[in-house]
Amino acid sequence: MSERNSVFYDLWSISSVTNTDVVFCREYRNVIIDVFASATANLTFKVMWGISAWTNQTPPDIWAVASNTNRYASIESIDKEDWTIIDWDTWITYTWVSDWVHHYVVNSDGLDWMWLKVTARTGWTVDFKVRLYNNQ
Repeated sequence: MSERNSVFYDLWSISSVTNTDVVFCREYRNVIIDVFASATANLTFKVMWGISAWTNQTPPDIWAVASNTNRYASIESIDKEDWTIIDWDTWITYTWVSDWVHHYVVNSDGLDWMWLKVTARTGWTVDFKVRLYNNQ
């Protein structure tokens, strides 16, 4: 895979219960999400996706309720440790274990926006790193 077919984001460092930054991913088919904490931390999160209105490139308002004009929802992902499919409506639980990085894969299939909805975080800061890529 050539580097021109991938892009990296090191944007998210979660130290409170929140949504992460929103990443524009329409030009990429696949997303890898790495979750890492350097010390004891626990949290739950969902992978969220959204599409823009036909008339603009504005991301959905992730703080408002999803609707016909504010289009977003959670999306299925895959745990790369054992290739378990994580259903779209299931919260993913991350528990730190000695410098543990956990990897998830999402097939974005042309969706416009992607972010993580985080709840129930305890302990140290948790970092999220994202790689968007195409299989070319």
